Amino acid sequence: MGNYNPFVKAIFYSIVLFAVIHLAFSFFYGMIHGDTEITNMFHILGLDLAWPNLGTGKVNSFLGVVMTVGVWAIIGYTLHWRDKRADKLRKASKKHPKEK
Repeated sequence: MGNYNPFVKAIFYSIVLFAVIHLAFSFFYGMIHGDTEITNMFHILGLDLAWPNLGTGKVNSFLGVVMTVGVWAIIGYTLHWRDKRADKLRKASKKHPKEK
């Protein structure tokens, strides 16, 4: 699939790590201080800067959770489909190896 560069992969993992840390701090800060709006996904993503009403209210918090679960499910099913397809192609290539 091309050249493997661990430093490029490290960028992705660093972003994911910092995002998880940010979400954890937001969640615990919201629990300690009773500020549930800080855990609103639209607020965390900064979408409330463009649309201020998205960062407030219980309905928008719920919609943020629905959006997060939806994105998680789409990514999960896409990766699952990709892995099943790769396994199928791997099995097919073992049955019919290319002759040199």
